Amino acid sequence: MIKEFALDPAVPAQSFKDCRYFLDALRIENGRVLSRFPKTWQRMVYETALALHNGKMELSRIEARLAGMPKCALFSCSRPSGDPNAPWLARAIAEQSHSPFAAIITNVADPNLPFVLAADDVDTSPLFQAVGQREIPRTSQEIVACVGLLLRVAKVIKLIDPYFRASSPRWRRGLQKLIEIVSTGALIEIHREDGGELPANVRSWFDGPVQRVLKPGVVVKIFLHPKAKMHNRYILTDQGGASFGTGLDDHEDGDEGITGDDDVTLLNEEQRSTKWRKYESAEQPFLVLRSPDHE
Repeated sequence: MIKEFALDPAVPAQSFKDCRYFLDALRIENGRVLSRFPKTWQRMVYETALALHNGKMELSRIEARLAGMPKCALFSCSRPSGDPNAPWLARAIAEQSHSPFAAIITNVADPNLPFVLAADDVDTSPLFQAVGQREIPRTSQEIVACVGLLLRVAKVIKLIDPYFRASSPRWRRGLQKLIEIVSTGALIEIHREDGGELPANVRSWFDGPVQRVLKPGVVVKIFLHPKAKMHNRYILTDQGGASFGTGLDDHEDGDEGITGDDDVTLLNEEQRSTKWRKYESAEQPFLVLRSPDHE
């Protein structure tokens, strides 16, 4: 559902119009993210724009647009930057060979490399087509796949579902798939409602079931919230997130009364950060779980 694009710094440096267009188009709510490739991408855009527009208002407008980019606007996927002395396109093509982008966008397409798109032609390319909202079958695979690109690089993940219960296969299957793809060192927070159940019962919903699917180097924290304050369901990460209209539980058992599909919507950065702050608790978690192999 989310596509990562490499954008030649020379493209947004051409004009403020190009800069604005691509920085607006490559946003997570549109189903696209702009790769931080290389790590000095913003500086490369500015230096190219400086060479083209020095002393002109165009440079000031491009500079201001770059400075105003939200922190999450550049997607960090821990990619190597390649040979700094090589042209940007050569570096991007080399990276494509072992960790593909959805496409590489530059000023001139290469007819021999279909994944290299000309900036002027992106709107007509199937590779550039993306959506920020879609209906999915409620399987654990689909639920996790919607935000899989985010999960693989996230340091902190928040699962928001008032009824989350890892002892139930409906939630545990998705949690297991999520844990399988997150990186070592990731923190997973599960936020659910406090329905007044006995603490020992709540502990039984998570302790053993989570331990069975947990891998070394990943920590899971359980937080309980007042019932009236929870309703919507989300998967949030430090780089983006999505809302799930029905829940984070799957329909693989065909339970009656549970819908077999769901509407997933990618959040813009303002929405994500607002929800993120809502579930930043100064209180201690109800439960902290680590793999027995955790050092």
